[in-house]
Amino acid sequence: MLVSFFSIRWHLLPAGQMFDPLLPADATWLERTLDLLRHLVLPAVTLSIVTIAVTIRYQRAAMLDVLRLDYVRAARARGLTERRVIWRHAWRNALFPVVTLLGLWLPILVSGSVFVEQIFNWPGLGSLAAGAIAARDYPVLIATSMLVSATVLVGGALTDLAVHWLDPRTRAG
Repeated sequence: MLVSFFSIRWHLLPAGQMFDPLLPADATWLERTLDLLRHLVLPAVTLSIVTIAVTIRYQRAAMLDVLRLDYVRAARARGLTERRVIWRHAWRNALFPVVTLLGLWLPILVSGSVFVEQIFNWPGLGSLAAGAIAARDYPVLIATSMLVSATVLVGGALTDLAVHWLDPRTRAG
């Protein structure tokens, strides 16, 4: 749908590939970077729309759960404004499940982009793995699997660090 509107109907963004094939060979670094960024907009928006929508719904559910807790009612009873109750007391505690979810999005964004890479004709890890499966190229498939596994580990470690930073209860006395 994004390609249909932004590329075909309105001619605002390129429909695919990483660079404009008509870009002159003597283009400056800035021209090449701007061209790359123009070609990156649609794939990035396509990948992020779903993850943002799910994360917002998850954040909303976590916030509604936290707003029902006793310490939030106690903060309201002390006469704090609703804005202060939400930002100082509820929001930080509602972030823990969302931070955990965000740690899981990293490997999904790295490996789950096969369809986006195919639609927009971008070279990437997903299309490399799909090509390796089709060609029965086991060393490349093992390498891509190891990279995805590494992103799972990095995402988990970053999640643990973020939760440790946000939650003072996890810090040693």
